[in-house]
Amino acid sequence: MKCVKCKTDNNLKERTEAGGRCKNCNHPFVFDPKAGSKFTDIFFNNSIQTISSENTLFFTPKQLWYFIEKRLEIQNITPFVNVFASSFLLAIAGNIGAAMEFYFLSPIIGFLILISFLIWGSQAKQFKTKKRINFARSIQVIGGLILLSSVVLFFKCSTLTNTAFFLFLLGIGLGIFLIYFGTRQLSIQHKIPQPFQFHQSQIIQWLIRWQEINGKVTNVLRT
Repeated sequence: MKCVKCKTDNNLKERTEAGGRCKNCNHPFVFDPKAGSKFTDIFFNNSIQTISSENTLFFTPKQLWYFIEKRLEIQNITPFVNVFASSFLLAIAGNIGAAMEFYFLSPIIGFLILISFLIWGSQAKQFKTKKRINFARSIQVIGGLILLSSVVLFFKCSTLTNTAFFLFLLGIGLGIFLIYFGTRQLSIQHKIPQPFQFHQSQIIQWLIRWQEINGKVTNVLRT
């Protein structure tokens, strides 16, 4: 973790031995993730510099609170990454099917686990809205792939059997349903309550502590 004053990198052992100070300049650290903080001094300082546009704009503690909340958001995962990152679930399903000696069930079990995972992710309160949206879009992507695959395979069949026609209808129905369900999950995102990572009152305490160590923040407005 870098010192905000001299930019010297200090590992946990060095910070601990120095009593929570920089090993180079003896400057105290205000925030330490290893001590329970969600961010570092550099992060907090950069947040102040960014929201004030390099000390040219004024801001309120509430604005800083929202700004830090936004910066702490979990990085977005694209729909395709969501799908492929869930591949380990399919591997688990394969092992279950093999252990039960019902190999034909493996794809079905894997599919159900994957869809259940994506549905859970699309409405999990602990995720930020953008990440939940990505989970919902992943459901749409899977539905679209199933729909497209069903159409392609149907027209590639040399002979049309009752089984092939049934699987075609099943694929079309499942694909349309998943696209619809993913769209529905997208439409309810604004209704899912989003808990903040920390209380607004904490930003006041952090600012007070920060100014005790690093000097007055002249661009913050009192409310």
